[in-house]
Amino acid sequence: MQLLTYNSKKNLSKFAFTIPQDISCNFTSQVQVFRKQWLEGKLFRKYPTDGIVVQINSSKLQLIREKSNLDYPYWQVAIKN
Repeated sequence: MQLLTYNSKKNLSKFAFTIPQDISCNFTSQVQVFRKQWLEGKLFRKYPTDGIVVQINSSKLQLIREKSNLDYPYWQVAIKN
């Protein structure tokens, strides 16, 4: 799966494509709130989807995750309905 970068989304919007907004969070608790809102149909109503992607944007935190001893050290995860 290829995720759209900020610049890719910006370019698509120039050609009149409707692009869902990005939501930035500083805490995992915020991710849980947005996940619940999405499952309840309160988030991304205009874009029918069976999943959302959570991504860590900080390069520093990405490196920490990659070097950790976790079973899943990835900095992106898909949450399915």
